[in-house]
Amino acid sequence: MAMMGRILLLSSLLVLAPAHAAAQPQANLHALGAVPHFALDGAAVARAVTTAGQGKSRPVQFAVTMDLPLTLSDGRWETLDANTSSWRLRVGSAGAQSLGFEFSRFRMPAGGALLIYDAQGQLVQGPYTTANQTPEGRLWTAIVPGAEAVIEARVPTGARDALQLELARVGHGFRNFAAAAAGVAEPRAIPGGGTAAACEVNIACPAGNDWGNEARAVATYTVGNKFICTGQLVDDVPGDNTPFFLTANHCEVGQTLTTPASSVVVYWNYQAGSCSGGDGPINHTQSGAKLIAGDSGADFTLIQLNQTPNPAYNVWYAGWDVTGTPATSGADIHQPGGDVKKISLFSQPTSKVTAQLQDTLRTVQAWDVVWSLGITEDGSSGSGLYNSNHHLIGVLSGGSSSCASPGGDDVFGRLDVAWTAQAAASGQLKTHLDPNNTGAQCIAGRNPGDAPASTNCSVVGGSATAQGNGSEGGGGGGAWPLSLSLLLAPLAALRRRRRKD
Repeated sequence: MAMMGRILLLSSLLVLAPAHAAAQPQANLHALGAVPHFALDGAAVARAVTTAGQGKSRPVQFAVTMDLPLTLSDGRWETLDANTSSWRLRVGSAGAQSLGFEFSRFRMPAGGALLIYDAQGQLVQGPYTTANQTPEGRLWTAIVPGAEAVIEARVPTGARDALQLELARVGHGFRNFAAAAAGVAEPRAIPGGGTAAACEVNIACPAGNDWGNEARAVATYTVGNKFICTGQLVDDVPGDNTPFFLTANHCEVGQTLTTPASSVVVYWNYQAGSCSGGDGPINHTQSGAKLIAGDSGADFTLIQLNQTPNPAYNVWYAGWDVTGTPATSGADIHQPGGDVKKISLFSQPTSKVTAQLQDTLRTVQAWDVVWSLGITEDGSSGSGLYNSNHHLIGVLSGGSSSCASPGGDDVFGRLDVAWTAQAAASGQLKTHLDPNNTGAQCIAGRNPGDAPASTNCSVVGGSATAQGNGSEGGGGGGAWPLSLSLLLAPLAALRRRRRKD
């Protein structure tokens, strides 16, 4: 097994695609010049950008957030029809690649909806309705491309007084998070791809033919309108469609005041429609989650999404294996460098190692992997490692693989460690994925409408019912690189890895 000296947490910038959602509400661009416009302080934004993303113990940062307190009194009401009123305001930030919004108060009357769209009306995010209201009354929205956005509330005219809406902060995207959605041409490292290295392999290529279901479980998500990581929907033993979402602990979900689980926005179905390229939608989103469990030693965090994913998103609940048995072969499905989803394959057994995070003085019990096809890059962190039975056995913490060094090691926090990681039962993966304490150590993947899946470890986790790669598989993400060292025995011939930021 090759040795690895410096391990980096793998991070991403998301490249977005044109929306494909015929049922989405249309943007209201009528008389935009009459709609009040508010701009972020350009000098303050510039100062924030110069210091963003330089800490070694943070997820990858694609945006800075700035205070911009606005209320209903700052916008403009108009009548759309006999029964509907529209309230709008515009927000701009010079040079922004994208804009995202945090509302400190969000209460929507029945029949009403909040929409967010770019100034050209090319992409509409939402509708955010009463279903998106949380106990704390806050809302984080999906991003829209460009330097100006329109915020619109459409409500029944008789319910105008019931609308509660207060904007608190705006995320100024300073990295190229939304170029594709805005129709901006940019260099492509591979045909149909974004920024991924040339040796990466699209999930829609033949190498991904057996992994179409697992690809549907993966999604990119943002935290606090500033950071981006990757995760996947996971099955539980009761098979009750609880939307548990597994990711890496170093993504800091729920660990800081600026990254509460309620600020998570999930982007489903961003992958190529063919081996040569093509982009999936970015308006297959949902907002809000709650923190369920996590542990730094296994580098895992489990959250529960506030709603089950829209049936139209065609998601998959991934299966898992917590026996601690090394995998002889398998795959990682991930989204590197803001590109569409990729697949990496391994064909030699994984081994157990201990990875030490230099900056946090903590260690991660991990699987060590060397790829036979593909690599991982910035943006792959938090993605799942699957064994040959299509069961998850770990989530990506870091690694040294690259096109220049395809034999470099990558490490994945072990799910068998996460299963009973904490002394307190509430912090263990087991408590939540096997709440009835059946003793199951494996479970197959399944569609949301399927009966509870098999807990036989020899049952292949869903490949028999694969529905193809599809152009609407989920998108992955990652976290800001952290400086790490891998403790392997013997501690010799350790390789140094280039930072991927």
